[in-house]
Amino acid sequence: FFSSRRRHTRYPLVTGVQTCALPIYGTASSERTFTVSGSALSGNLTVTAPTGLQVSTTSGSGFADSLSLTATSGSVSGTTIYVRLKATAAAGNYNSQNISVTGGGDDKSVTTAASGNTVGQASLTITGISITAKVYDGNTTASISGTPAYSGLQNGESFSVSGTATATFTDKNVGTSKAVTVSGYTAPSANYTVTQPTPTGNITAKALSITAPTIASKTYDGTTTAGAVAVGTLSGFVGTETVTATGAAAAYPSANAGTYNSVAITYTLANGTNGGLATNYSLAAGSATGTVTKADQTITFGALAAKTTSDAAFALSATTTATGLTISYTSSNPSVATVAGSTVTIVGPGTTTITASQAGDGNYNSATAVSQGLTVTQSLNTLVSWTFEGQNNTPASGTGTATLIGGTTSTYTTGTGGTGTYEIGRAHV
Repeated sequence: FFSSRRRHTRYPLVTGVQTCALPIYGTASSERTFTVSGSALSGNLTVTAPTGLQVSTTSGSGFADSLSLTATSGSVSGTTIYVRLKATAAAGNYNSQNISVTGGGDDKSVTTAASGNTVGQASLTITGISITAKVYDGNTTASISGTPAYSGLQNGESFSVSGTATATFTDKNVGTSKAVTVSGYTAPSANYTVTQPTPTGNITAKALSITAPTIASKTYDGTTTAGAVAVGTLSGFVGTETVTATGAAAAYPSANAGTYNSVAITYTLANGTNGGLATNYSLAAGSATGTVTKADQTITFGALAAKTTSDAAFALSATTTATGLTISYTSSNPSVATVAGSTVTIVGPGTTTITASQAGDGNYNSATAVSQGLTVTQSLNTLVSWTFEGQNNTPASGTGTATLIGGTTSTYTTGTGGTGTYEIGRAHV
């Protein structure tokens, strides 16, 4: 801190030169010392520090620009003087500065070293600002909001922030907490340096517009899945950028045929041309009307086997492609056969047409009816018993009555008695 140069006289004596550590503005340096003594003095001694330094006779306290040493009987005993750079010393060097010792009849001085006595600048940061969120616009420009303030000012100083600041996102794309580069803030004086802030900011997606979408009509299939969506035309891009969109309709509230209004449609965006990124844009959900039409149905009804009048009732087995619907049957000639539900009962010989039909419902159109012919022939009945001329089971000449299976009776006439074969109606006995 001090050089070894001094003037030699027989009055004040200055000894013990040392070197000082380097401080930063706002912080006093460490202390260094020298010793003052004197004899045959004409008065008290005054020790005066140059600008930026201060002196004291006590380590750690009592520092001032100057101090007085009282001479007793013309003498000052050896006194240690503590010297340091002030906390308020401006940034710069304090090399070769003279600390004077005056009074007592002769002036002396001690000089700081020729190098190494420098006060460094204090570092400041900027607080109080943030980056305003912006909607994607294709550029990296960021806007600063808030009131900037210095943090780290020393010695009770107060300054308004100086400089014209600009801010820039690291890239133009949508994102949260994106790094922002700020420049342009300046230090308030030569005693400071300023570190530019490093805030973050958000870029949000730009909303696009779209013309009305449509939902393709579909045929009833038993599901609530909506038809395919045809999206409208997009607009609202930045510059020449484009993206593409596809749409999906929400499930219908019912699987039934009908019209469904205000069906929600959500969109998915995909990268487009001229640098258009899907993530930089958004598209609000839309709505459209969906339609489910009735489905057609087909009846399958195979040919019917011929029957005889003695055959038992039988079931019909036509089918339809309509799930859960029942087929109806009719007979064109009830004297040959009748139908109840799906059961056919033979009534008599002849022909009839059996028709299968299905009228449809809210989800199916009526089916085209399918008809099949049915032929019934008279069966040969078996004789159970007969009476002839009042005698049972012994046919003879004359007339009689035969009882057939099922209780049918038939009269007969024969010309010759005795056991044999006789025709009774269509029965053989």
